Amino acid sequence: MKLRCVSSQKGITLIELVVAISLSSILVFTLLGMYGSVVRGTDIQESQSEMQDQFMSAYRLLEKDMRMAGYNLPGNGLVPLLNSNGKTSLVMLRNDADKSARLSVTANAGDSKLLVDNCMGVMANQWVCLAKDSIFSYYRISHVCLHSVTGFDTVQLLDSTISTTWAQYTKVYFANEIKYSVDSVDGKWSLVRHSIVNDCIIGQSIDSVYFTPEDSSSSETGTDFSKAHYIGITLVSHLKRATQKPLAINSFEVKLRNYL
Repeated sequence: MKLRCVSSQKGITLIELVVAISLSSILVFTLLGMYGSVVRGTDIQESQSEMQDQFMSAYRLLEKDMRMAGYNLPGNGLVPLLNSNGKTSLVMLRNDADKSARLSVTANAGDSKLLVDNCMGVMANQWVCLAKDSIFSYYRISHVCLHSVTGFDTVQLLDSTISTTWAQYTKVYFANEIKYSVDSVDGKWSLVRHSIVNDCIIGQSIDSVYFTPEDSSSSETGTDFSKAHYIGITLVSHLKRATQKPLAINSFEVKLRNYL
């Protein structure tokens, strides 16, 4: 009888031990799951806070540059470009030095160069603008050739030809660009500000940017930036630093100072 009693007590103890271990395991896994959720939530919140800071920094720079676009130029100085990666960039032109010249001879549609009376100080990768009344065109400069003897300086255009004929003595303007584009930096999409001085990453986690031209009543004008009075800006990030990858979007609107 004593042996049976001991055996029964041992059997109950083992069962209780198995149950206790099982309950402990469930509790541990539950706590680990709760901890993981808290960590993921904290990581997402930190990423969102970081993105808001990036959005605001990018907006401040974009607003400053956009409000100077078109300075000493006809029109608003905005040129949208489609990159090889399919992402849209926006070029903002300004003529801080107030440089201008006139065509020495007529520039015909299809020409890839302009002959002007003076292009001293103009460099490659700057822009030239031809304008008459409310019609104007912007072209990027490949290089310039100075001919002080003949008085016919040559402005060679980069990867483009003149779209319409411009008469002799038409006034031309020269401008520097500031470009905003989403570029691959160290294998990661980032918003970059390009200028003739340097390139600067202003949004390390901003992987898309959208520019929308708007008229004087803030209504969208399709893809026509030349008549825009406002520019809608949408910045997008997928918060790649977070364990989960939610989408972060912020939209702004900038009123242009220079427009037709």
